[in-house]
Amino acid sequence: MKVSSWICVKHYPLKSFSVLSIYPVQYPHFLLQIRKQAIKDLPALCKDNKEHTARIADILAQLLQAEDPSELAVVHNSIMSLMKSDPKGII
Repeated sequence: MKVSSWICVKHYPLKSFSVLSIYPVQYPHFLLQIRKQAIKDLPALCKDNKEHTARIADILAQLLQAEDPSELAVVHNSIMSLMKSDPKGII
């Protein structure tokens, strides 16, 4: 998942918004570990592409509705990581 997310944002920036916007909606059936790894990797997408920070922050905010406590902890950690790397962009 990390590689495919990185490829999408890095090489197809115009398409990445549509791909990132359907992530929480289209894939609720992913196994928990895969979802947690994908959530953990979302802040890394902003390192090279700061313009995606606001959209990724929005996705993470949507994921705050997760029912699983371990998944929710990963979402919190990802939001904190995003806040540390680009505090202005997250707003």
